[in-house]
Amino acid sequence: MSGTPVDSTRVQSPDDLKLLTVRPVPVFAAGTPVPGLSSWLLERKLGGGGFGEVWLARHAWDAEQNPRAVKFCTDPVARNRLVTHEKNVVLRVMKYAAKHPNVVPLLDCNLDGDTPWLMYEFVEGGTLARAITQWRGLPPRARTDLAVRALHAIAGALGTFHRFDPPLVHRDMKPHNVLMARSVPRITDFGIGGVALRPMDLTTESATEGAPRLPSELRAAGTRIYAPQEQLFGSAPSPRDDVFALGVIAYQMVLADLTTAPGTDAGHELRRLRVPGELVELIVRSAAINPERRPPDAGAWESALAALIHKTDGPSERAHPTGTDPSAAPEAPTDVPPPRTEPEPAPAPPRPADWRVWNEPKPVRRKKSRGSAGWVLGAGLFIVVGLCAGFALLAPHTFLPPGWRLSGPAPGETREFRLPDGVTMTFCWVPPGECQLGSPSAERDTVLKSFGQAPAWLPDEREERRGTFTTNGFWMGRYEVTRSEWAAVMRGPPSAAPGSQLGGDNRAAPEGNTEDGQLPVDSISWVQSREFVDKLNALGGGEKVFGRKGAFALPHEDGWEYACRGGLGNGRPFYFGAGLNGTQANVDGSAPFGTATKGRNVGRPVAVGSYAAQAPHPWGLCDMHGNVWEWCENRYEGMPARVVRGGSWFNQAHDARSANRGWYGPDAQRRDVGVRICWIGER
Repeated sequence: MSGTPVDSTRVQSPDDLKLLTVRPVPVFAAGTPVPGLSSWLLERKLGGGGFGEVWLARHAWDAEQNPRAVKFCTDPVARNRLVTHEKNVVLRVMKYAAKHPNVVPLLDCNLDGDTPWLMYEFVEGGTLARAITQWRGLPPRARTDLAVRALHAIAGALGTFHRFDPPLVHRDMKPHNVLMARSVPRITDFGIGGVALRPMDLTTESATEGAPRLPSELRAAGTRIYAPQEQLFGSAPSPRDDVFALGVIAYQMVLADLTTAPGTDAGHELRRLRVPGELVELIVRSAAINPERRPPDAGAWESALAALIHKTDGPSERAHPTGTDPSAAPEAPTDVPPPRTEPEPAPAPPRPADWRVWNEPKPVRRKKSRGSAGWVLGAGLFIVVGLCAGFALLAPHTFLPPGWRLSGPAPGETREFRLPDGVTMTFCWVPPGECQLGSPSAERDTVLKSFGQAPAWLPDEREERRGTFTTNGFWMGRYEVTRSEWAAVMRGPPSAAPGSQLGGDNRAAPEGNTEDGQLPVDSISWVQSREFVDKLNALGGGEKVFGRKGAFALPHEDGWEYACRGGLGNGRPFYFGAGLNGTQANVDGSAPFGTATKGRNVGRPVAVGSYAAQAPHPWGLCDMHGNVWEWCENRYEGMPARVVRGGSWFNQAHDARSANRGWYGPDAQRRDVGVRICWIGER
């Protein structure tokens, strides 16, 4: 390496450390696709470090898709650890952290290629580290006010995942891993803390040599000042690891100094700045060497800071002293959502044209007044209709299309649609009616108990937001589309992109209705689902089976929810009742909803209809809750992403509620996402 030699024993600044670090040659280039995900193209490098490189990626053909940040793991040691030790943690992060408002969601991953990568939502704005440096011109009181509010949001997110069983620990909490999106803190890099911060090898005779050097190594490594001593020596992950990091971060925020950390005089320094006693105690306890002296998890921080916020009015005009430009300092995070608050609902989005045309009732016309001639014609018409009805009762086949009855199909009545290779799809009649969509406040309050503060997506399922749905009836697939059905229509298994989320295999369905062929098809994108529908319609014969003209389609989410509820209203989270723990549907029963009793977690899809006996649906539908998410036709408002409903085997029970709304990009392929088809008749 060219340049002025530096004495490695006298590293005194980050600049010195940079000179000692061999800068890696970029592994990737702008304009090339993300390995295993050709629909996303790398645009520019955002940064890099010991772990690898971070690139900005944009969708190749859908300009409405938001950009994403892709973190590549190029370090050989970190790559091995990520694949062998942290893979399960990464999958848990994708399951649990996707919807928390203060966590940057992990959207996709590929842990099996030559260069593993993680794909995150790209968040505009700087980091908490940059914000802390900008606070230096503020008085201590103003810095403390800003710190308390930001820390409350951060602790709320960490506390949520610390309460899981087993706990989900970040293990690399630092200001650089907190993004400030419009002053709202959002934690990133959940799931790779154990990779980014590898324990020191102190199992051989190097332990004797390494222990005395520990303080200098902490200073040189930078990120390690946020890790407790036991973590550096290879202890198992514990929520107290993140609590220690919170103590260090809080101390730096109040002092506006990223080069310091709490020591034995931390209490004295904080009290000198007139920091509230509650916060002083939290910082001192959290930075304790003995982990048993620290708070057990971040929930203690969240509770204490919530009480502190309640006692104070927050930052006021005195936060900006005379002669200081307020715009030079970051705005106070006043838009951090406090617990149990929900924004006002926005107007409900319009339904797609197909559902509006085929399912909305015809307008009611007022009857015109009749004269005497009108009454005569009316009486004659009555007699004619009566005679026709009598003949119809004697010979209904003369007047009605095949398969039709005067009274219409009975709720839950089934029809069989034949596919090639002797495979059949079963459809159930979803009768006419009206349903209140969305969740009542009591249901959302139960969801909030798991999150601590309102997730950004929860208000979107409010009753006021969702409105009502009215239909003249339609045919809904009794089951999620199976592997056998997909193979019969598409002439083979789905072509999943390499490195699809959650991995999974896409084996061709065997001949006959074996259990494997009856598994729901998965790893299919919304685009592929539409191709399946088009080929299904091209087969023809639907009019004969269902008795009227129409077409196969993906369900609109409003129609899906109406069918899911089975005519029982929205007073219960599930059509079968208030609680789910994996017994009534295939979900992660270790995280139940509406009950304290934990159930089983199968950890994979099961054959469709496996839970029909445990929780029969009023209209004969199966697996409306759990097994695999189901693609819907419509977009999630304000996004190019398409809605998915029903939850999956990979999700907690609350995600399988009738009102819960999920979303993925139209080209996303996940092992926990499938599809269900409906037939919508023309009016």
